[in-house]
Amino acid sequence: MEVYATLKIDTMPFHRNGEWAASLSGCDWHSDEIELFQELTNRIFPRLEHARAEMDLRESEEKY
Repeated sequence: MEVYATLKIDTMPFHRNGEWAASLSGCDWHSDEIELFQELTNRIFPRLEHARAEMDLRESEEKY
């Protein structure tokens, strides 16, 4: 008996301010899943960027 496996990876890239920010891999994406991913990233990434900026500021203040 021969066994065959198929690997299919579709990646959904996310760009922020014209640059690659993340990718999400999965199967065949439906339009509602893509919309959900876009909504989540539009809510999450600004908060991550803000947290990183605050962390960088604290580190800079500790140095000087």
